Amino acid sequence: MMECFTYVDKQAAAIFEQLKFNPQIMLTDPVGAVKSLWVSYFRFWLARPDETIFYHRFRDSAFFPAYDKSRDASYFGTFADMVRAFRKVFPELKEINQDLLWFHVLTSTVMYAKYVVEGVLPNNQETEETVFRLLTVGLSGYLNLERQEK
Repeated sequence: MMECFTYVDKQAAAIFEQLKFNPQIMLTDPVGAVKSLWVSYFRFWLARPDETIFYHRFRDSAFFPAYDKSRDASYFGTFADMVRAFRKVFPELKEINQDLLWFHVLTSTVMYAKYVVEGVLPNNQETEETVFRLLTVGLSGYLNLERQEK
């Protein structure tokens, strides 16, 4: 199970190796920069239904936390470099508990992708946009009284 997980995890990490990431875009369009990275990650999972379900269930197992602390995830180096670039430009990101931040983003992305591949959620642009918005601005992005009055 661990070898299968690592195999899929390495495939997920490899998508960041293929992306064209321009750190300068963070200064002009930080949300767009995040979205361009996230969309590739989300679509990776949508294109691999069996791996997505396995990955989510393995990460959600009681075994995973201990395994996660001891595993070598150095193959996520390119992604880690991207994260460091964002933290350099936006130092306030350092104030967020990093474990909580990445559990939220990565686990939620895989969970939503699992719901899409299982047919619980539709595989369409609206779902993708809503998931991204929930991940980036949370529920507060929908609790806008001015928006409700329109």
